[in-house]
Amino acid sequence: MARKTRKDSKLDSLPPDRFEALRDGLLGDWGYQEALDWLAKKCNVTISISGLSAFFARHCAPVLKERRQLAVLRAQEFTKAAKSSPVDWDAAAMEKLNQIFFEILLQPDVDAATAKRFGDMLLKDKSLNLDLRKMRLLEKKAKRLDDAKKSLTEQKDNGGLSEETLELIERTLGML
Repeated sequence: MARKTRKDSKLDSLPPDRFEALRDGLLGDWGYQEALDWLAKKCNVTISISGLSAFFARHCAPVLKERRQLAVLRAQEFTKAAKSSPVDWDAAAMEKLNQIFFEILLQPDVDAATAKRFGDMLLKDKSLNLDLRKMRLLEKKAKRLDDAKKSLTEQKDNGGLSEETLELIERTLGML
């Protein structure tokens, strides 16, 4: 059974600015020892690790849980938008994209608009890569057709192909 919070809890009765600084520090990159040192130096408060842990459970854990839930929802929305884009994403790429969005959105100082711009840049990059790949394939195809036409013309000039065969080949190549 969970213990009740003391009415005279040292940490809950801190002045609002110190209370927020402690909560923000714990939500940021402070470890428990760093928080204990800060409390001793800045607030003249000594407290046990279990007291600090209880403070974290009451005031920080719910904030982290809410941030994670919001990040998951936003990441799923961005992933849905990516699926509806004209870019063809495979399952592994979609999973990686979802993870990237989640990690970005989990940060407290990142707003959704910034994450959306990042997502749009990823989609644009993927689209440009596909367009570049298509262009390279078309260039290879055009080069092969040019080479084939040159080879056929050389064979015709050397008397290796009849006029009718050459016309049939040119019509066939024109369809490709």
